[in-house]
Amino acid sequence: MIGYTPHELDLRAHPDTARFDDGRRILAVAKGILPFPYISPGLAVFFYAGMPDAEQARAAVEAAAAVLASAFSVRFAPRITLAGGTRHYILGAVLPSGMRLEIAALAGHFDSQDTPVPAPELAEAAA
Repeated sequence: MIGYTPHELDLRAHPDTARFDDGRRILAVAKGILPFPYISPGLAVFFYAGMPDAEQARAAVEAAAAVLASAFSVRFAPRITLAGGTRHYILGAVLPSGMRLEIAALAGHFDSQDTPVPAPELAEAAA
């Protein structure tokens, strides 16, 4: 029989435990396949904004989305945001722990018929 110390039981009941576990799972899934993500307590982001070739960036984002969607059983929703004067194409999903999982790339690489309608914050910023 395996027992837990009171300290271990407190750790298991901590509200951030699920997000810690998701953070570790994200790193395990990404290892050797995806770039190292930025991880904070409520957000994990894979950045592809530094890729200059549009075709290569689109392929990398699609591959990352497929790997992460399969590993975490989530569906990504696209949106376009504006950060520091640069438009970003972001695929986002929320894991059961509440942690947001995002894949970010330059929006210019995704401008086509398939590009989603800009987010409201873009319309306000353009006005």
